[in-house]
Parts: sequence; C-alpha cells; structure tokens
Amino acid sequence: MTGLSASNPLRVAVAGSRGRMGSMAVETINAESDLKLVLELTRQSVPADALDREEVDVLLDLSLAATSRTIAPLAARRGIAPVVGVSGWNADDLACLREACREGRVGGLVVPNFSLGAVQQMRAAEELAAILDGSTIHEIHHPAKQDMPSGTALNTAERMHRAALQRDPAAARPEITSERTEGVLARQVVTFESGGERIVLDHEVRDRAAYMPGVLLALRSVRHLAELQVGLEVALDSSLARAREGLV
Repeated sequence: MTGLSASNPLRVAVAGSRGRMGSMAVETINAESDLKLVLELTRQSVPADALDREEVDVLLDLSLAATSRTIAPLAARRGIAPVVGVSGWNADDLACLREACREGRVGGLVVPNFSLGAVQQMRAAEELAAILDGSTIHEIHHPAKQDMPSGTALNTAERMHRAALQRDPAAARPEITSERTEGVLARQVVTFESGGERIVLDHEVRDRAAYMPGVLLALRSVRHLAELQVGLEVALDSSLARAREGLV
C-alpha cells in the first residue's frame, strides 16, 4: 500500500455513524487530510448493497453486535479491511470474520478498546499474571452499556489466563466483577494480591476523545495487516515497526 496523503487518502466508511462514538469518529476523520469519509451507515439500518455504492478501503464498524456480525464479514469479502469496535463478539463471530478476511485477502482488526492507555494496562496485567497469583478485575461503566462484563474485561482476563497457564497449568481465570454507575464512562481496575504484596492497575477514560487516537491508529494500520488480528496493540506495534524502518 502506498503512503497516505491528501492526494491519496484512505477511503473510510463508518457504520454506526450516529452513535456517540461514531459521530465523534466521523468528526475526527473529517479533520484528517490523509483520510476521506466516503460513506456513513446508521446503527439501525445497513442496506445489503451499501458497500457497493462507494469505493471504500476500510470499514470502521461502531454499530451494534447484530449489525456488525453481518456488515464486517461482508466488507472483508469485498476486499474492504474491517476495523471492529463493537462489544458482544464471540469466538464463532471471530472465526467467521477471520475466514472472510482470508476470502477477501485483507487484514482486519477487532478492537476491544481503542484507548492507548487501556492497551498498556492490558499488557501490564498480562506480564504480571505470568509471575503473580491472586488476580481480579473490576470494571465500571455508564448505565447505558449493555454488555456485562465488558469486552475489555473479557479480553484482559483471557490474556491474563493464558499468561498464567504458562507457569501453572491449573491457574484459574481471573474473577471479573461489573458495575454500572452514573457519572462513570469507563474504568477498569486489575488487582494482584498474594504473597504479602498488592499491585493495582487502575485505568479510567473520562472522555470519549481518549479513544480517537486509537481509532486513527487502527484505520491507518489495518491495511498493513495480512490477516485478522485482535487488539489495538497489534496496530501500535506495526506502526512503531514501520516508523523504525522509515516506511511511514
């Protein structure tokens, strides 16, 4: 893929463009000279032929789970790289999208959390889980969030469990507790307490603007991927590697 520029912008479609995240993403994309918003799709209605109407490079999917399970694989099969930021996906959904990316010969990203701070928290939790026992996860979100536990908490727990299994084949998955509270946008607290010591990793998002750097990173990186990947850190590592090689 050639470098992005105002004369050669990345053409982006946004599904869920009227939601809180979607509308902010639209505004953010429109402010970037190397990105071009070519199509907006609402949460409630995504016509089957929608992606035929414009030439699109990347689909940013911020819709709802039921819509996402249809439109993301559809985009991938048509050679449009999907960036999925929708909660509620399961292993079967991922397998379907992975196969669709193979068919369309494009990479894809499923992003449990677009916050760069959340990425670093998950990495730290994974590293600590490789050496410490006694871990728990407590996630707090606004009352309108429907899924419980959050996708971020589930992804964090899965990564921590895999790391723990490397040292202890009988290691238990971290316990997740959830809370829905007015005045909180998104917060996750990972605690390790054993052997006379306590470590707390506390990450909070207070404004959805915190997600936008991650959205831009995912959009600009996904076309460099050869297959479907899960987690924003894949895009972050890819971007840093290209920068070191002088390819950005």
